[in-house]
Amino acid sequence: MNQINLIGFMAYEPKIQMSKSQNPYVRFILSVPIIGKKKEYDFFSCIVYGKSAEALASYVKKGNKLALTGYVKTGKYEKNGETLHTFSVQVRSFYTMSYNSENETEPNPEPELDFLYE
Repeated sequence: MNQINLIGFMAYEPKIQMSKSQNPYVRFILSVPIIGKKKEYDFFSCIVYGKSAEALASYVKKGNKLALTGYVKTGKYEKNGETLHTFSVQVRSFYTMSYNSENETEPNPEPELDFLYE
């Protein structure tokens, strides 16, 4: 079974794009705290399509906490005669865990994560 569940923070502002077939999508980076390591993160390249992409671009901002479920998609390509391998998380569903208030001036880029280090 190829399934991945992640909870992390949006590394930058999501931007909606259109595929050649006019299907909306958003590529984004999710920074996930490493349990037991203060201020250390793993970064996952993610992509979401369709109406979910539109919702993500509308409601999720840089620094917001996000939980997602998806699967890992691998690929490879050649560059300068060398084969390079890639992977990304194809998002099936996501849940925002941050509330965006109009009065909020800036999302908290370094939230309190002390519970990870107990």
